[in-house]
Amino acid sequence: VPNPPVEPPPLTIVELSPYTYSFEDNWPTTKRDYDMNDFVVVVQIVKYQNAENKVEKVVIKNKVISVGASKNLAAAIQLEKVAVSDIKDVDYTDGSVVGAVLPLGSSGLEQGQSKPVLTIVDDAHAAFDVLAPTFVSTKNNAYQPFETEVVVEFNNPISNFSYDDINPFIAYYDNVKQGNRYEVHMVGSAGTDKIKSRSNLEHQGLASELHATDMFKTLFNEPFAVRTPGEFVYPNETQNIKVAYPNFINWVISGGTTHQDWFLN
Repeated sequence: VPNPPVEPPPLTIVELSPYTYSFEDNWPTTKRDYDMNDFVVVVQIVKYQNAENKVEKVVIKNKVISVGASKNLAAAIQLEKVAVSDIKDVDYTDGSVVGAVLPLGSSGLEQGQSKPVLTIVDDAHAAFDVLAPTFVSTKNNAYQPFETEVVVEFNNPISNFSYDDINPFIAYYDNVKQGNRYEVHMVGSAGTDKIKSRSNLEHQGLASELHATDMFKTLFNEPFAVRTPGEFVYPNETQNIKVAYPNFINWVISGGTTHQDWFLN
């Protein structure tokens, strides 16, 4: 009797604690409402590890809890430490909300990018069955969160995967469709290959408020996106985050070295 095939041991599931990513869509200025509720998504990474603790697959769970924007927004995640060639396949649990604005290749990654880019949602308002400028859960209304998952399988197991590997961002839907892509990322993060360049911003007189070395913060270190542990209680519509959270400005001025728990007060 031939020897039966040996089944590989089951993968270990490791669930990381979630973080909330909150975005301000008025980039490149903070002189408007600066309420940091224009796109708010709770992200959780779930890793599937083999017996050597290497990662064979990840599931990125996204729960969109707020769209306090009058603009149409797309949202996505750029992977910073994984190469396009490392990825075998990307699967979206809700294919109806991806692929129209940010075109996807056969593997499920956004086309034309040198780094892997995964879509969260093509049109944040449409995911809630509303049209811009409807405010979702920021202005005396409460919508059920929109939840979706992105499943990423690797060609070969990778050594690790964490929140340091992901770079979530929003892109202005109308600008994307016109080939004029504005993106909003976390401080210290890089835009995608398709972002409108800083030189173009300067030509239009839009970069005067931005930090000389980082497009995603102002001259005074004010960010346009923040990451907080757990589920963030975002400000109401038009409520400046510096008013809603008094220690926020101290955290900003210090460059993030003091008042690191600003989101608790």
